[in-house]
Amino acid sequence: MHRGWILQPLTRVRDGRAVVQLFGRLESGAAFLVEDARAEPYFFVRADGAATLRGEPGVRVEPSELATLAGDAVARVVVPLPGDVPPLRQRLEARRAPTYEADVRFAYRFLLDRGLRGG
Repeated sequence: MHRGWILQPLTRVRDGRAVVQLFGRLESGAAFLVEDARAEPYFFVRADGAATLRGEPGVRVEPSELATLAGDAVARVVVPLPGDVPPLRQRLEARRAPTYEADVRFAYRFLLDRGLRGG
């Protein structure tokens, strides 16, 4: 087991998949790079508005046990690549369908989901 600090989380697209790159430094002083291509970009919409996503190519809607601060149930919206999030968010907002956490950058979402945080 090694301990260290993540200095910079980045995202790259490789072979059509999003790859999170975590650049850091171990306690020993050695640099490290961790790459993970298993995560998928996602954000949330109100569950009652998930139907507005019908017909969106490459979009998958999944149930979620989470809710908004107002207590409204949300659904998880999964897209193929991080770059797919901003235009989809804009289309949804144009339809007056609010989005939640669609502004969280993919590499930071990766860290949040895994409970990784700064020193």
